[in-house]
Amino acid sequence: MHAMPEGFLVAAGSEGFEGWAWDPRQPYEPVEVELTANGAVLARGIADHFQMELVQSRIGNGMHAFRLKLDRLPDAPYPLIVTARIAGGGPALGGQLEFKSPADFQGIVADAAFRDYESMVDGIVNGQICGWIWNRSLPDAPVTVSLYDGLTHIGDVIADDFRGDVAAAGKGSGRCAFAIDLPLSVLDGALHSLHVRVADTNHELTNSPLGFGPNSARNLIDEIAQLRQEVATLTRQLSEVADPSNALNGRLAKALMQRMEAMLTIQRDAVDQEMRALRTMGVQASVGD
Repeated sequence: MHAMPEGFLVAAGSEGFEGWAWDPRQPYEPVEVELTANGAVLARGIADHFQMELVQSRIGNGMHAFRLKLDRLPDAPYPLIVTARIAGGGPALGGQLEFKSPADFQGIVADAAFRDYESMVDGIVNGQICGWIWNRSLPDAPVTVSLYDGLTHIGDVIADDFRGDVAAAGKGSGRCAFAIDLPLSVLDGALHSLHVRVADTNHELTNSPLGFGPNSARNLIDEIAQLRQEVATLTRQLSEVADPSNALNGRLAKALMQRMEAMLTIQRDAVDQEMRALRTMGVQASVGD
């Protein structure tokens, strides 16, 4: 009876999937192995790396170890059971590894396999660059994005705010939105090119870069003016509701007005600070109180 090829899938790490395989019938010849996940072949390679442990175990000449690194994530339902076998439908090797989610493959699969982004920069709203981004390979892991003014790094923010429309579109849990405050440096009257990228990469989000110049600054001032008008209207409406002849309505209105007054104070302070910054930067506009 002839001995059959044998081996073992040992572990998975930064070098990929590691193990050994050999054929006792040809003890000094390397064999080809395959990695499989739920029966589908993920990678194929030659078991020809040297390991002293194999020599000590009298397994050929020790040149029978393999390291296989995937260049893509397995396209299969999780959890995944990864096994190894002799290539060409040969016998299975010992050992198996379980992966509960795509995140378990980080450090094992090539980094490029995790750059499966879908994104959108919606535009500038209320002095912030707004948008969303998620990684289809890691749907539950929020992405950090960076804002650049040309080549100048402005700052980073984690895209983990909830957006109902994004969730309804099937983009993970929907917690993948972001809002980045515009820096005061863009209010200098010059034209700026604002880039939104995945942090520590050159991956540009869809609809980036955005142009920002004098016209954009004037639009921002108009938004601030509109905000002030809305605040004034809301204050007037609350005052009209507070009718002393109706004690219950009066108490409710008083409580609401106290809470609104605190919110309005914060808004006024923020608007006043913004206006001072705009005047300092020399942006000319007429904004009514």
